[in-house]
Amino acid sequence: MRGREGEFLDKSFQELLSRHSILGDVRGMGLVWGLEIVEDKKSKKPSPEKARKVVQKAYERGLLMIAPIGMFGNVLRIAPPLSISRKELETGIEIIDSALSETICGK
Repeated sequence: MRGREGEFLDKSFQELLSRHSILGDVRGMGLVWGLEIVEDKKSKKPSPEKARKVVQKAYERGLLMIAPIGMFGNVLRIAPPLSISRKELETGIEIIDSALSETICGK
């Protein structure tokens, strides 16, 4: 299960990377991932403020995430339990997607 779910997360996060201007990089393996939040893709300047907003927006939608991590405090750590279901992963991805979109729009 872990391999399939890790592949699902990889595909899902790569898709988010291609669609969201504040997502500078995604990196990880299996069920452990880091999503780097930046001002824009060109400069890739770290944006801890936007990272905190994404975490807050996700919380408002029912997804608990720890505070952003990393040297600049702009990386979202994704590390669900090994027993997570595909449906729960899909829901989490949808919440992250909408939190990223809302942060970009400045709402």
